[in-house]
Amino acid sequence: MAFATPARQWLWQLELRDDATVADALAEARACNAKSGKEQCTELTSSSLTCGCDVPVNPDNTEAVAELNRLRKAGASCSMVCPAIACIPPEGAECAADDASPGMCRSVGAILQ
Repeated sequence: MAFATPARQWLWQLELRDDATVADALAEARACNAKSGKEQCTELTSSSLTCGCDVPVNPDNTEAVAELNRLRKAGASCSMVCPAIACIPPEGAECAADDASPGMCRSVGAILQ
């Protein structure tokens, strides 16, 4: 993951285990830094392998986003009946910090996170 200002640049690695699950990759893809002042949560991806609503992710987390895509391709041959739920597209996204992390991308104006 990378973050830069005109005066300074920060880089840190997000590493996924070899046995990473979709949930692990999604959590890493949603990671952000709420104190950065940079818009980070600018892409959407499905919240699960086959079914799910779109959730915001940080495209700077290239390894995690690539792992999500790899896992989806690997699971493409799985057939699953998805429940008929209404996914309301988020109106936007923000990076919000909590007690457990410096930030996670979350939807703004959507019912489902």
